[in-house]
Amino acid sequence: MTANSNDDETSLRLIVQNYGLAPIDEQVTVQFGDDTSDLDLDLQPGQTRGVSLTFPPREPGEYDLRVAGYSQSVQVGSGGNNALTVDLPAELPPGSEPQVTVVRGSQPVANATVQLQGREGTWTTNDEGVVRVPFPEGGSYTVVATRGEERARADVRVVEGAERRFTASIRVQPSTPSIATRPTAVATLKNPWEQPVTQTVTLVQGENAAERDLTLQPGASAEHRLQLPPRAAGSYTVMLLQSGRNTSATTFEVQGDERLAAALASSGRQSSGGGIAQAITIVFGNIRVLVAAMVALVGLMTVGATTASFARSIHAARDEVGVRRAVGASPGGIYRLVIGDVLRVGGASAVLAVGIASALVWLLLSLGELRLFGIVLRPTFSPTLLLAAGGCALALALLSAIVAAFSLVSAAPATLLAPVSREAPKRPDRPGMTQSEVGSDD
Repeated sequence: MTANSNDDETSLRLIVQNYGLAPIDEQVTVQFGDDTSDLDLDLQPGQTRGVSLTFPPREPGEYDLRVAGYSQSVQVGSGGNNALTVDLPAELPPGSEPQVTVVRGSQPVANATVQLQGREGTWTTNDEGVVRVPFPEGGSYTVVATRGEERARADVRVVEGAERRFTASIRVQPSTPSIATRPTAVATLKNPWEQPVTQTVTLVQGENAAERDLTLQPGASAEHRLQLPPRAAGSYTVMLLQSGRNTSATTFEVQGDERLAAALASSGRQSSGGGIAQAITIVFGNIRVLVAAMVALVGLMTVGATTASFARSIHAARDEVGVRRAVGASPGGIYRLVIGDVLRVGGASAVLAVGIASALVWLLLSLGELRLFGIVLRPTFSPTLLLAAGGCALALALLSAIVAAFSLVSAAPATLLAPVSREAPKRPDRPGMTQSEVGSDD
């Protein structure tokens, strides 16, 4: 999105896209500052096109743009993104001679004339668009850069005790990441001063930060990076700190899943809940029923697996169960023995399982990989939740053991005992004894 203003008009260019599944043929109102304009949209599903609008001329600055309930700040300059600009520190110590950089967009401007308004003397930028300008005395100055008919200004203050810091700019790569992208914040730092400067620079975004001690020689530059985890759709701010003080910041937008947006836009209905919840409902149906069915399926699979495991262990002790039943043990007594063993073994296993699961969830959360339908999940580990998880695991173990023990408890004791062979054991042959001698012993 760009906005340029001259003496006749302000031109604004928008990129519009139809995320829905049906064609759009409607009129929307665009409000730019205090001015409004009607925009006719005729877009097929998925179609994107550029739209140019004109508004009355206005002074350079930041203005609010509102379209169909959405708002965004737009910077207006005399040349938009191609305007001539002057870059230098906003605060200077007396006697300093910082670099003054003149650029057009992102390109340096050579042979630009730089002067201090109301004072004598001019300076000319080199091929890199840079020139050093002395500021011997305290006070407020206006730096004016001229190249042909173009002119740019910057106000600076010269005060005692002003700290020499790097000039910095921050960008995010890619500029508009998606919910599945790991964006990288990049700070470009430059030493505009006439002497080496050392600073502790820190890039911060939410709970993520990257810090380093950096020393730059006069005129040198360096980059400092911070890789971010995937984020949910929305706006986020990256800040740059120099020796603990916030010196620069930028905002970037994370785009949501276009499939969910298209589903929501084409649904033609209104319901309670957030937009993401509605889109998931449209795509996947009733999300509560879906989750309940998944939980029930996992529970049945868990009961089946643990039942098979306990069945192998219990049936291995069928002789012991048969003996206990034969000497008068009641079915309730057998169940109590089984439940006691399960409580001892299953209790320790449940505690270990909850601990391992909590550690795994914390690891996935710290890596930003814990997502559902593109939304980053942030669970809370409360004591009640952990106790409930352990209790459910123990309850599943008890249920599985009782199911496995039922077949043994309900069977007759005689069927549980291994059959006993009535055949007399054979005596081993002694060396040198013939078969007839063996028979004569009888």
